[in-house]
Amino acid sequence: MKNTLKSIICITIALFASMGNVHADEFIRYTMVDNTSSNTIIRHYTNNCNLACYHSTNSPFFIAYIDGVATTNMMYLPLMDTIYDFEIFEDTVYFCGISKKNVSGPAIVGYFDIASFLSSSLTTNVSYVALPSMKTVKAIDVGKFAERKHVVGIGKNLKAEGMMVDMIEEPSYWNLNFSNVGGDTILLSDLAITSSFVVVTSTRTGAIFVPSEFLWYIKKPVTPGQSLFPCNVIYKTHPGIYGTKFSIAKVLNDEFVTAYHYSVLPSSKPIALSYYDGYNYFRSVFIDETPNSIFSLQDLKIGLDNVEVLASGLYADPAGTFIISKVFEIPNTDPVPSIIFAHSYKGVFLTSIDRIAQLIFGDDHYYASGYDQSSGYGVPYYMKFMYHGFHGNCLDYVEEPARNIYLEKRTHSESLDNTMMQQFPEEIPASKKPAIVETKCYSQTQTDENDNEQE
Repeated sequence: MKNTLKSIICITIALFASMGNVHADEFIRYTMVDNTSSNTIIRHYTNNCNLACYHSTNSPFFIAYIDGVATTNMMYLPLMDTIYDFEIFEDTVYFCGISKKNVSGPAIVGYFDIASFLSSSLTTNVSYVALPSMKTVKAIDVGKFAERKHVVGIGKNLKAEGMMVDMIEEPSYWNLNFSNVGGDTILLSDLAITSSFVVVTSTRTGAIFVPSEFLWYIKKPVTPGQSLFPCNVIYKTHPGIYGTKFSIAKVLNDEFVTAYHYSVLPSSKPIALSYYDGYNYFRSVFIDETPNSIFSLQDLKIGLDNVEVLASGLYADPAGTFIISKVFEIPNTDPVPSIIFAHSYKGVFLTSIDRIAQLIFGDDHYYASGYDQSSGYGVPYYMKFMYHGFHGNCLDYVEEPARNIYLEKRTHSESLDNTMMQQFPEEIPASKKPAIVETKCYSQTQTDENDNEQE
């Protein structure tokens, strides 16, 4: 993994080193359209345009943010109770969650066209696909393999058993393929589509008391229209995870990184990063909690030569106890330095992070979404910052301790079954309305001959 990323970095430096005028900026923005709760999600789109999903007291809503533009579109989805995840694929938003109407199961996967959402039209058509017998879909990923578009989701069935769905797009309907994964002892957490696999993370039910991680490798089919299931899968285990949050992010090809809280001692719950290339596990890194702080893992994203880990929680000092969010920057070196850098911001509970999808060395920017309270409902927040850019005025620079460690993994195998059915999407128009985006903080540093700084 390290050699692959270094190759990309060297090529990128050669291409862009002579361009000059490298920008590094940051900003913090918020909207007063409606209050939101903890499950915020952000995804980068294109041309400095990002989409975020928040939850009001009545229903989830999407907002489009464009850098430097003070107005935006927003769209409520009154059919949905909760949206747990969404991804952007080929100019379409795919989301998953729970609907308010429970016919044969409340789980829903929906989608809508981004161009329609960004347009001046008053409505956007949203398509919904009901997933019979599923209670929840907690995470999805979208990809094209075996000459078909696949939307893969993880969640629970109505018996509270771990279940996956592989949705295969056909001209007018979807082929739905369901498989039980781990029975009622497993909680599926996250997934990523790599070159050869769909890799799924999970924990054991009651993981706080019986900590254990499960990493499932499901081979992608090669026959056109073939589903992921039925199949024989390899999975790895390790008895060390704390809680149910077990995140994963693809690097390149079959390389990926996982993140979770590791239970070493009752009083210590460091965030653990583990590095893999397919079935091969290489190493792990612990990010230790600093004194007087309690953080929860929220999200992670892969950069050109680093991993960005978002954690939010509480920090206590003589002035009081504060809500604080941190983005740790873990360099892709082996070993990782004992001290790593982080961006920090007080007063906002950030829950999601994404990266600008461009391979330009020195211009690696990230976006995050959250809200201004640690419980209940608060104002939706949205921010941008640059990797390793600590010169701005909006986010604080902090240092955090890190440790390198190797964790023993065990390998097992299991068979997954398949239940298949066809489902036609239900298309329902959703109303849009304009909203104002306020800018709380903005700073920009431009590197040129005069080394000017503007604020």
